[in-house]
Amino acid sequence: MKSLRQEIIPLLENYLPQTRIEHSIRVAETAHQMAVSGTNLYGQALDPKDAYKAGLLHDIAKALSPKKLCDLGIAQSPWYSSLHTQYPAVWHAFAAPRLIETLLGVQPPEILQAIRYHTTGAGHMGSLAKILYIADYIEPERPFHDRQILMNMVIKNRQSIEDIHLALAIIVSGSIIGLSRRQKAIHPLTLHCYNAISSKLTAPSLSRCKLHIANYY
Repeated sequence: MKSLRQEIIPLLENYLPQTRIEHSIRVAETAHQMAVSGTNLYGQALDPKDAYKAGLLHDIAKALSPKKLCDLGIAQSPWYSSLHTQYPAVWHAFAAPRLIETLLGVQPPEILQAIRYHTTGAGHMGSLAKILYIADYIEPERPFHDRQILMNMVIKNRQSIEDIHLALAIIVSGSIIGLSRRQKAIHPLTLHCYNAISSKLTAPSLSRCKLHIANYY
């Protein structure tokens, strides 16, 4: 991991404040832990180094706007400006893959997908995308009251895919509730994520999800 940090952190310093870089390092370490813990679960196709790299890079565009991206000479999709206007808190996740490939060249699609959906989630998420979405919520400095419970759920010796889906369902449900209470727009992909993940849960896990939400949200 040392070589990845030596390569990536100098890039992050050009775009992010130190507090955000420290958050990215913690997310990277958490995602790496999850990937190692779930090696047998996810199979050999999931490389823990990819999880670490995605964690380091996931917020690289956090401080950028469509104009700043344009000023950097990076071509934009036509919908970038409207996305930034409608969903300013999630725009950076969609802009990041283009910035990353401009800076680092072509990257594995699994890494780019994970970064693209780390804020909204999506209906069809690969293993790395699920890991990064969860790791961003449970990294050690997050103030959420249920953080440690979810950490214990997804980083353990006998982790199961049901544990991952339960944690994901809890986090995306909490996100929807929080946005609704603050009267913020909910990106359609977040709703797609909730529908897709909740449909994968067994009846006992659905009950656990509802009970957790009732207790913590």
